[in-house]
Amino acid sequence: MILVVGGMFQHKLSFVRDKFNVDEKDIIFCGEDIPLGPFEKKVLYGFNGIIKKWFNEGLDAQKAVDDFFKNSKNCVIIADQRGCGVVPIDQNERLLREFEGRVLCGISKISDEVYNVCFGIGKRIK
Repeated sequence: MILVVGGMFQHKLSFVRDKFNVDEKDIIFCGEDIPLGPFEKKVLYGFNGIIKKWFNEGLDAQKAVDDFFKNSKNCVIIADQRGCGVVPIDQNERLLREFEGRVLCGISKISDEVYNVCFGIGKRIK
């Protein structure tokens, strides 16, 4: 599994398309309504939508990661890294941000490769 993170609008998807030779047909554009794996496609883009669904369902971050990736190990996950900006005033948004951080930490531990993308340039950090 490969995890690609970075700030919003940093061309993470363009990086993945170029680096891993991905076609549009190989990409799932995630949202809260997406069914939870296993997936036949290669790339899960906008993974924050799935994370938000887990948060709203009250799932434990590590259990959600373990259950989700039991059957979906050969994919590229693309997610926004939201923990570096302005801290939200709304308590629920702060809790969601913390939950997202825990989930992405869990995914990074089980990933074979992790990339951070800034300005469309990916740097391998694992």
